Amino acid sequence: MADTSPSLRIEMPVPAWLRAVFILIGLFVVGVSTWELHRGVWPFNITTPFFLFIILGAWAVGLPAIAAGLAGWASTWTVERGLIRIEKRNPFVVRRYRLAPADLGSLDVIRKQAMEGEDTWAVALVSSAGERFESHDFPTRQAA
Repeated sequence: MADTSPSLRIEMPVPAWLRAVFILIGLFVVGVSTWELHRGVWPFNITTPFFLFIILGAWAVGLPAIAAGLAGWASTWTVERGLIRIEKRNPFVVRRYRLAPADLGSLDVIRKQAMEGEDTWAVALVSSAGERFESHDFPTRQAA
């Protein structure tokens, strides 16, 4: 008799519109700061270090925003009887993990303390190979 028990599927998406927003904000911060302040940097003068510091600060904010938009991971967990499948993907790479009971190092429900509001809970899974996976936040321990 085949096992017909339903699987549990947990989606943690990163929608395309959110990726686009991060990329556009990053490009705006980098582009506008460089365009508007480059005259203070070149030709070299007494104000060059000051304006260069501001431009590099803007780049320190804009480049990580662009990187988050391009390389942020979305994931899907599928839990079936005796098997956990995890798929992590971004626009360039898809990684699939298939974890049987022998592949699991630990499976814990962890508390995430909040500065304001209620604490949340997440499922943390560590494979026997040492890879760590964490689910999205749940409002209660029972939900996690």
